[in-house]
Amino acid sequence: MTRLPRVRPAAAGAAAAAAVLAALYLLAARRLPVGVLNDDAANVLLARALLHGRFAFPGGLGLPFQFLPGLPLLLVPAVLFGGLRPWLLRAVPLAAGALTPWLTWRLARRRLGPGASAAAALLTAANPVLLGLGGLVMPYAPYLALSLWLVDFAPDAESPRAFALLTAAAAFAILLRPHGVVLAAVLALVLWRRFGARRAALFLTGAALPSALWLLAGRLAAGPAISDYPSVWRQNVAVLGDPLVQFRHAVDLLDRLLGAGLFGLPGAPTALRASLALLVLLAAAAGARRLLRRDEDPRAFAAAAYLAGVLLLHLTWRWVSLRYLFPLVPFVWILAAAAAEPRLSPRPAAGAALTALLLAAPLRLDLFLARRGRDARPGYEPRTVAWIRANVPPDGRLSSVGAYALALNAGRACEPQDLHPDREWLSRMRAKGVRWVHVRVPLPGDEFAPADVPPNFGTALAAWLTENKLADEVFAAPDEGTMIFRLKDETPDRTTKTQRREVPARR
Repeated sequence: MTRLPRVRPAAAGAAAAAAVLAALYLLAARRLPVGVLNDDAANVLLARALLHGRFAFPGGLGLPFQFLPGLPLLLVPAVLFGGLRPWLLRAVPLAAGALTPWLTWRLARRRLGPGASAAAALLTAANPVLLGLGGLVMPYAPYLALSLWLVDFAPDAESPRAFALLTAAAAFAILLRPHGVVLAAVLALVLWRRFGARRAALFLTGAALPSALWLLAGRLAAGPAISDYPSVWRQNVAVLGDPLVQFRHAVDLLDRLLGAGLFGLPGAPTALRASLALLVLLAAAAGARRLLRRDEDPRAFAAAAYLAGVLLLHLTWRWVSLRYLFPLVPFVWILAAAAAEPRLSPRPAAGAALTALLLAAPLRLDLFLARRGRDARPGYEPRTVAWIRANVPPDGRLSSVGAYALALNAGRACEPQDLHPDREWLSRMRAKGVRWVHVRVPLPGDEFAPADVPPNFGTALAAWLTENKLADEVFAAPDEGTMIFRLKDETPDRTTKTQRREVPARR
């Protein structure tokens, strides 16, 4: 009789945890139809355009150079073989998300014991931001996986082939997310310490060149109208110039990003969340100090320097979103685990108890997100999209705050909406061939209401169109929070001044 191989308890436990977390990720992804964030739909539209040898939106929609090309390039195979099938598109970020815990564990195991490494990987995998947004067709998860691999691989990139691979991967990281600039700078410092200034300068030049050419192409194509990352970043630095504003922003960053997002405590008091955030940062700093004192570990230096660099970058970026937590999670937990290891490694039961305590709130939120995914309706605004496909001709044009999402899912050209609509705006829309206006009213509990659109905007726009007899309501789906208006033919404006409904912008 053939004896079955023995399975070690640690391996069996890791496999069981991986299976449970994979199921939670897949369920949570069901509540994320492609287009829910609008920018995710833009990435798919650009990937589809790349199949035809161009980088442009259909119908002249928007400025494509405002988007980095990394994710559209990654999506090309999924679009080529699967068209717009949601699960094939989601496979790209979900595959990166599946690699992230393993890459976290591998990086941690370079200097930490098995218990601390497993804790860092588990806390990363169970993070509710990574799990809850892991199915978005956005570059966050692919960039995170690539950044972990780059930090782990950089000190070994001695041969010409390895150096070329490192440089190409770092260049692609910058084309995925602007955080790649910080990552490339940190890796250049690692190469300087390991192989000298000449190798570091060559790497930094090669890594930065593709993105520099991309920015130049965008400036040449769009001119002053371009709103790329450098121009927006300069505006943010100017806004945050006041010390009091900067202090409030720093507290907000600690509270919402590291407090709510890292610990899975969105409803906890601000003081508690900010205190926990500060505590974990101090632990990460202590862990970095311990690893760097123990030996000249370039990976520990890279992890600590990159974590500090990303936090400093976000101190100069005035918006705070839970999505910005993606590049931070594994590095925080690896360094925090390094700080806790000397005290907890002789007491494995205490280490397991602390890990379980830190997992309690995130797993509760993970289960909530999985339940929402299980009960989610399929598709993006399915009744609204079906009506548009049936009633708007293929060459018809609409206007919507979710212009990319509607263009992708309904297959009709769509123009963005002005947050301060007036008759001049309507005239411009009519001149572009727009005859239908898609109005979105946020539903209670909407996770993805646009951050730059005031919550009352849709209601105000619908009232303005109706009260001024500028359009007729032709469709409404209250359960989806949508209305569609058909614009009337333009009539002479009898008022002495342009009627304008001001809606204060908020982001």
